[in-house]
Formats: sequence, C-alpha cells, structure tokens
Amino acid sequence: MNELMPGKRKFIKVKKIKDDGFVEFIFAIDSATTNAELLLPYKAFIKFCKNNKVTFVNEEQEKEIKKGEILWKYGTEEFLEF
Repeated sequence: MNELMPGKRKFIKVKKIKDDGFVEFIFAIDSATTNAELLLPYKAFIKFCKNNKVTFVNEEQEKEIKKGEILWKYGTEEFLEF
C-alpha cells in the first residue's frame, strides 16, 4: 500500500473498534474537518496509518469536526452546544 497524497498532512479519528475486529474511523487530508468515514480490518488499519503517516485528531480539531457534522445535518449553528 502506498502513501496517499505524499507531502500532505493526514488525520484520523477512531470512532469505534467493532467486535468483529474492524476499525471504524474518520480519515482526512490537509484539514480534519473535510473527511470520510472508513472501515478496515484492524491489521489493515494499522498498515494504513503507518503508510500514510497519520496524526490523530486533537481536541480542537475534534470540536471543529463536531461543528461541521451538526452544520451538515441541521444547516444551522443553533444546535451547537460548545
């Protein structure tokens, strides 16, 4: 497996490790707020992270992701709790 978009920062946020051994996670390139949800078996997830030199989402990025999800879902900031 090759690195996706070499030279760009890549972020992940693990959402869930499932009982069947799959890892559900968010993957983003350049900005943690524009992301895609992915699902990989655990070993493939570890390889994916190493190949792409990912960084785990920090607390500030986590807030921005949540804000983006709420805006996407409801189209307004009135539901933001933070």
